[in-house]
Amino acid sequence: MCLAVCTGGMPPPPVADPVYNCYDLGWFAEVWNQDDPPYLVVNPGSPCEGVLPAGPEGRALWQRHSAPVERPGPTQDVVHTLEVGGPRTGPVAFGLAVGAHINARDGRYWNSMAYHRCGYHDEKRTLERWWSVTTRGDWQDTQEQLLRAGMVSGVWEFVLQLRRSMALDFAGPVDVDRWRQAAGNVVRRRAEAAAEPRLTADGVTPGALSPPPSWRAK
Repeated sequence: MCLAVCTGGMPPPPVADPVYNCYDLGWFAEVWNQDDPPYLVVNPGSPCEGVLPAGPEGRALWQRHSAPVERPGPTQDVVHTLEVGGPRTGPVAFGLAVGAHINARDGRYWNSMAYHRCGYHDEKRTLERWWSVTTRGDWQDTQEQLLRAGMVSGVWEFVLQLRRSMALDFAGPVDVDRWRQAAGNVVRRRAEAAAEPRLTADGVTPGALSPPPSWRAK
């Protein structure tokens, strides 16, 4: 008898049942009781399988290994890539790369097909906090809006379309400074045009004195 667990990058692809949660060895050491299995098996069936006795001495060892340790580099804001078991080229990799910036920020594998993030309970809390998703219906509605580009900022679309136009004009990569200068020029021209009086059916309409807040913020 044992309890099977997986380390990061090792869980199988997500399915409806079972779901995975994220805990460290210290948590297991604290909640383990005499009725639980006598062994904890890590990554069963893999080349790095490990069997950990769950007796008092074993749990004390888990607790020591769960203490924070110095790592060779930061886990967040770093691109982590699965060398084996994750696509690195081709259309699937390109699709996964769309969300790679989020994985890099969180210090997780950008090309993992078995992406459980921080576990089921934490993901539910994240969806509620950031997207107000608490039900299956909320989730489906949010997915439909994303697929229809219903949550895309007009400001983001502007800067990306400008970059694409410049890339086509220059037939190559766009220098960041040139891109920034071009965006500033376009925004200023639009602000100047908006400030000019306009002749309408109701007479002369004064122009706006400043660009919209969304443009000023960017």
